Amino acid sequence: MLVMVAPASALFDLALIGNIFFPNHEQVEGTAILTHAYPEALPNDGRSESEIQVMLVNDGKPLAGETVEARVTDGGGFLASTTAVTDEAGLASFDYRSGMLPTSARISFHVAQRELSSEIEIPIAPVTYLNLQLVTPEEYQLYLDRQSSAANYYRLQMNAFPDQLAADGSSISTLSARLTHADGSPAPGVPLLPVIQAGEGQLIIEQKATDAQGNFSVDVMSGRQPGVLSVALIEPSTGLTESFNFTLVKSTGAHIELFYNNQFSAGLARKGAVVPADGVSELNLVAEVTDLYGLPLSGVEIRVEFLDEQNGQIQVIDPVTDASGQVQLSYYAGTFTGPVKIRAYVSSGLDKAGSLLGL
Repeated sequence: MLVMVAPASALFDLALIGNIFFPNHEQVEGTAILTHAYPEALPNDGRSESEIQVMLVNDGKPLAGETVEARVTDGGGFLASTTAVTDEAGLASFDYRSGMLPTSARISFHVAQRELSSEIEIPIAPVTYLNLQLVTPEEYQLYLDRQSSAANYYRLQMNAFPDQLAADGSSISTLSARLTHADGSPAPGVPLLPVIQAGEGQLIIEQKATDAQGNFSVDVMSGRQPGVLSVALIEPSTGLTESFNFTLVKSTGAHIELFYNNQFSAGLARKGAVVPADGVSELNLVAEVTDLYGLPLSGVEIRVEFLDEQNGQIQVIDPVTDASGQVQLSYYAGTFTGPVKIRAYVSSGLDKAGSLLGL
């Protein structure tokens, strides 16, 4: 019988790897499966990879020649191999490639002959991106000249509501801007170009230039990657550029939106609501809860409240979503003019999923 013996240097390297990944393995009592992944978190982009080290020990001593089975139990993605045999240091290695679902990956490990099981979670990594543009030295000098001169022509102020979105691929915020001349007067009819500078998302562009008051808006739809989404507005003639950063947070498995009944479009709308501050006018609202695929979720309880100061009244007859995933409610106007911000979130049945409506 031919017996293969690893060189002493190789055994030393294996032991060193075990000590690095599992420095306390010698203190483990009984038989156990230890796990370690690097990177510990991955983007859910369908291509990022992590190497998972599994160590099998018995009273702190490595167990060699044991077959470890692995499988992905949640979060999608796949393993390059589903079985591996532990080496002299008790180590087995698995390569995992991330999926594209907006949930953390869970991978289970099982040693059948010893009836041992363990699990490791690989969470979604917060990610941000930066786009660069390389130009000739001459073009760069022109860019610098435009940027320095832009301050002599325009001022651009930006704001967004909400500035935090669920990374569910469907949450929407409105980015508002006001362009003025250097003396503070409105700059009407000036084209502005919205672009995504970093992060994952989409722009819904309906307005091409500033209105009579110098106002401009664009809807920003979140991507599925948690992190920072940076959106810029560019005034092409001067190169004036201002950016706004949105925070995309991990989705909870549900999406909630607030709409109002728009009498002019005979349907539901999510922005542009105008109500007289007379203390009696009623605006009918609809809160809608869906899953990440857009299907309605019934039997979910929501909570609706003023985000800032209360200005008016909110009336909810039944806070539990019906078969269409909706809750009907009413806003009764206050007596103070100005913006009103209302927030709705899932309060039971799911983790909270925020959604905001600005009046």
